[in-house]
Amino acid sequence: LIVNKAEQVIIINDISKTYDEGPIILWNSSYTKLGDGTVTVEYKLATEDDDKYTTTVPKNVGSYVVRVSVAETETHLSGFTTKEFTIAKAQAVIDITNIETIYSYNGNEQVVNTGATLNHSETTLTYSDNKFTNAGTYTIKISAIETANYCFLPSNKFNNEANPLDNGTAWASG
Repeated sequence: LIVNKAEQVIIINDISKTYDEGPIILWNSSYTKLGDGTVTVEYKLATEDDDKYTTTVPKNVGSYVVRVSVAETETHLSGFTTKEFTIAKAQAVIDITNIETIYSYNGNEQVVNTGATLNHSETTLTYSDNKFTNAGTYTIKISAIETANYCFLPSNKFNNEANPLDNGTAWASG
């Protein structure tokens, strides 16, 4: 009587995600296998040749392939399988809640160039149409360019209404 070792069957679940500054995490629950063979997990860019697999876990935006290999045991043959996955760009977010919105008319040019924050540090914010002298309604534009890991963010515009009050203070609402 001859009992042959069982074929290895490996199934990898989709591990695609949106960029979050952290690496892909391939939990034991992210794949299934037969037997108790030692598991090796390797990655490469989807466009690279198979000799480029590495154990370095990707964290930046791109299309990748994960390869899960299982070593042979007394009961199961070795085997491997691959699965493509993507790390998609995250959305950049501009928070304008901390922009100064109260100005006192003094005849001098006022400039709004601080107060907004960006949810990442891959680029800086650009302010435009951000200078005014007289009371009135102004639209200030704040934007961030697209980066390797964050989507382009069109200008975040907010109206800055400056109205002279009885005491000479100009009020702006964003």
